[in-house]
Amino acid sequence: MRRRRIELLHTHLLGSNAWGPLLRRAGGASALVSHEHSPFRRGDVDRWDVRGAINPWIVGPTTDRLLVPSRWSRDGVVCGDRVPAAKVRIVPNGAPTIEARPDREAIRAALGVRPDDVAIVISAMLRPEKGHVTALRALAAALPRCPRLRLLVVGGGPPQRPTGTLPQLVELAGALGVAERTTFLGRREDVPQILAAADVGLLPSDHENLPLALLEYMAAGLPVVATAVGGVPDAVDDGVHALLVPPGEPQALAAALLATVEDPAAAARRGDAARARHAARYTWDAVASAVERVYLELLDGPPS
Repeated sequence: MRRRRIELLHTHLLGSNAWGPLLRRAGGASALVSHEHSPFRRGDVDRWDVRGAINPWIVGPTTDRLLVPSRWSRDGVVCGDRVPAAKVRIVPNGAPTIEARPDREAIRAALGVRPDDVAIVISAMLRPEKGHVTALRALAAALPRCPRLRLLVVGGGPPQRPTGTLPQLVELAGALGVAERTTFLGRREDVPQILAAADVGLLPSDHENLPLALLEYMAAGLPVVATAVGGVPDAVDDGVHALLVPPGEPQALAAALLATVEDPAAAARRGDAARARHAARYTWDAVASAVERVYLELLDGPPS
């Protein structure tokens, strides 16, 4: 237990948000800007985790601006962590623009995807909250109506547990009878190429802020099926840029996947709309400009 406490202190108290106020004073900076990408959810970790104190007791009183990527995270730090709303600015995450599509058929062949397969890709770390269990159950529910479905699972576990939930997922795929239609690709460095080979981008998470995978799907112009959690509804409108379903509901997820497959024209329109929204809001240039506006806001006037 003592080692666990030390690890938590090292991980979280040595973070930039905890040390930023001291560095500001030592360096004489005129303003302090903090970032919060994963708001602490009380009840998720043990009582020795100090993350619950950083925003209320350090960030809130000392920072001049706190940047968060979604309305969900803004509400979390304002209502849950008592950070003054006037200090919080929403600056979304970004994802690279995909300029050209690689050789789709060659990539599909290399991944073992047959020409008539409908390739569904999940790009996410193998952690319980990412919803892979729901995805496998949805695949099992949808396959009788569309046997061409194939699930490509991209991602590994966190650094402290590189395999993540892989053993449990492999076992579940076997128990559900979907092992032959599921490929676990592990951690990859060629995600844009895999997205080019896919037909649907799937994000079945139970919890998210503004997920990078979603933005990557949008940049690739993929038809998206996702759960309406966290900041996901900030990025995509249901029926316009994606099909959104409640978390943890395999039948609803299966229905959305089948609707995507069975109406390819509507799916393509949503993919095009998602790509256009990414180009307008979520490129690196757009995000950098939003951060720059916050800095200029502080430099042009006294911090509030």
